[in-house]
Amino acid sequence: MGGEPVQILRVIDDQRVEFKDTELQRILLADNVKDKPVVVISIAGSYRQGKSFFLSFFLRYLRSNDRSKWMEDTDAPLRGFKWRAGCERETTGIMVWNEVFTMTDSNGEEVVVLLMDTQGTFDSKSTTKESMTIFSLSMMTNSVQIYNVMNNIQEDHLQNLQFFAEYGRLAQKGNETRPFQKLLFLVRDWNWPDDYEFGFSGGRSLVESRLNITEEQAAELRTLRQSILSCFSEIEGFLLPSPGEKVVRKKSFDGRLADINEEFLVGLQELVPSILAPENLLAKQVKGKRLSCEQLMTFFRTYVEVFGGSGLPEPESVFLATAKATNVAALDQARKHYISAMEQRPRRSLVRLHEFHLEKLTEAKKVFDDYPKMGGDVISGTFMDILMKDLEELLSHFVEDEKEIIRKEQEEKVERERERQEQQKRQEEMR
Repeated sequence: MGGEPVQILRVIDDQRVEFKDTELQRILLADNVKDKPVVVISIAGSYRQGKSFFLSFFLRYLRSNDRSKWMEDTDAPLRGFKWRAGCERETTGIMVWNEVFTMTDSNGEEVVVLLMDTQGTFDSKSTTKESMTIFSLSMMTNSVQIYNVMNNIQEDHLQNLQFFAEYGRLAQKGNETRPFQKLLFLVRDWNWPDDYEFGFSGGRSLVESRLNITEEQAAELRTLRQSILSCFSEIEGFLLPSPGEKVVRKKSFDGRLADINEEFLVGLQELVPSILAPENLLAKQVKGKRLSCEQLMTFFRTYVEVFGGSGLPEPESVFLATAKATNVAALDQARKHYISAMEQRPRRSLVRLHEFHLEKLTEAKKVFDDYPKMGGDVISGTFMDILMKDLEELLSHFVEDEKEIIRKEQEEKVERERERQEQQKRQEEMR
């Protein structure tokens, strides 16, 4: 199997964030994918609870030549993200699979699927800085967040979403679009199928019960639930049974389906194809605008910068970072529009070139204004000024190119006239 997991980020000594942007650039900025919408499926949760093992089944499905038969080979070892049985942590930082998968959504448009794995968070092995940085960068950059929890959805699992609930409150000011897309509570080793059955059906009912708001709850519990419900476009649940003793206890287990609990496999057959079904391929969006792979790279850099300090950022700082990134994306779209349009610029006339520039400048402004952005007029005004300066500099290059063309043509005209006169003189001398 081609491809491998690569680490794109880690937290060093609980202080510094190391972002390996060259690794991510190789994936997202490849010519065949950089302009396509990107679906980011990420998994997060406590350590040693089977996140990498589970995500590797997505790879198995994506790489299958016949996806209707993706689980038929029961003796094939499971390849993909690094996982193993035992009590020691396997994944550190944020990992992505360095091969993306092009799929077609329900609208017939090609999208790119990127799989993201994260180290265990909110547990005895992780500091608060590590947990919040890893979980936040996963949440802010994905379109589908799988929240892997063991046995049940507990109150502390909801409290871990407090930061994002506060960010969502800021992001929604004057904006009807919810800041996050899909949150899936994946409950592992579910032991009460008589109360809530395995799969999506029982998962939805469990999530509804855990997020239910009642008068008996303390005010902060009600507020948390209201905020979580308001900042995700979709919240789902899925209940999985234990994969079985061989998976949990035997270090020799290599992932072959023959050694896995049948009920667990039935769950996988329901869940994995559903998330990757054409109608469920959710491209990453910010304020309702789908991001391309190239634009996601910009957002990643922006978020790493804001989480790169020694402490934890306030939700307001992350909101401002998002606002900056949306304006950078708008600027980039407007600049690309201008450059593309100027390829058809009139030649050999500086007057007509300036007229054409003003026309395309107006179009670029409209592209910038129409692009969904966050942060209000003050931030947008700053980036509009940057755009105007950039386009004026581009114009100066076009003008210099045109002047050079005109100069050369004039020189050639003079040379042709000189040669004509010399030839005429020679002809007269021969008479």
